Amino acid sequence: MQFERDFLEKKDFLEFQLYVQLEAHQFKNVSIKQLNDELGWKYQSAYRTFNDLVDDIGQMTHRVRNTVKTQLKKSGRALVTQEELRSHLLRRSLIYRLLDYLVKTPNPQIHRFCEMNFVSVSTTTRRVRQLNVLLKQFDIRLRMQPLALVGDELHCRFFLFMLYWQAQHEYFWPFEEAPTSTEDLQTQMFEKISHLRRGQRRPITPNRRLEVFGDKAMRMGFAPQHRFKSGPFWESSAFAFFQMSRVQLDQPVGTFQDRLAIELVLSTPETYQITEPLRELCLRDARLEWTDELDLDVFRILSNYAIMGSAVGQSELYFSDVQPDPELMVSLTRLLEELPRTPNFMLFHRRPQPVVQLLATRIAMASDTLCLEARKAE
Repeated sequence: MQFERDFLEKKDFLEFQLYVQLEAHQFKNVSIKQLNDELGWKYQSAYRTFNDLVDDIGQMTHRVRNTVKTQLKKSGRALVTQEELRSHLLRRSLIYRLLDYLVKTPNPQIHRFCEMNFVSVSTTTRRVRQLNVLLKQFDIRLRMQPLALVGDELHCRFFLFMLYWQAQHEYFWPFEEAPTSTEDLQTQMFEKISHLRRGQRRPITPNRRLEVFGDKAMRMGFAPQHRFKSGPFWESSAFAFFQMSRVQLDQPVGTFQDRLAIELVLSTPETYQITEPLRELCLRDARLEWTDELDLDVFRILSNYAIMGSAVGQSELYFSDVQPDPELMVSLTRLLEELPRTPNFMLFHRRPQPVVQLLATRIAMASDTLCLEARKAE
């Protein structure tokens, strides 16, 4: 629950924790005392949080309190999904409201935001200071005066996409203009964020590795042709990079040819110096079947990290609750340490931990899926 811990208000994070625990009991035959003991809270805190949760779900589902209370503890079915509850709680958090205001307002000002939301500047400053501890890992920062999200623009857009995607679900779209279709909502969301950021004169920061990627994407038909390395080239390169370099666990790539084409665009000679020993490591130590999907996701992780230098491009893995194998993380760290100490690999030597965490998390997910399929076969 790292995402919820970082972005929800403390009271709302407790609500979310409690709901997850209720879901673990399948919403039946559970008491507040039992939940309190399992979570290690004080009874009064559990009682108060449960009643807050009842009020919120009542508001979301338009049901009366007593009905919600009974159904949460005895019905055996969920009234809302975790995603719906997260979206509801996230949208009222101070950080979400501040970032949403920043993205959608032509000339955002912190004092104006505080007046509109009936919150003090000191409270907002304290929450921003906490958020910046996380944002530092992504090489960006939320600045108060003048109010702006600053740093490499590609990092800023990936971060904003992550925040808005967690707030979005089938009943809520965070922008005034409705999506043109229900297909590929992630792409439409990134396009909208990019449009708003360009309107605030926040162009994509030129990047040599992104330039190489953009040239390959154009040659292979994944991005429009541009004669000059001007604004349109960087924008289309960033858009193609967004589409191709993120691990999307719920949206598998279609055919083998599709996967191969994406790998060819993402790959560099250096990439294979990591993927080949990594494949051998997984087959030998992790006893894991190396699938085409896993192969492509490893390419995505490495190329995304090589261009961005942080984990912000793989938020689905970064905020995952899956626990990687500590021994595998040690082996992955050794693998990176053995890479040549040439300029192309210096990022992996300077900051190995984020990419080790991402790779180990994705491999752990593949291992969990394999175990689940084995149990089903039995």
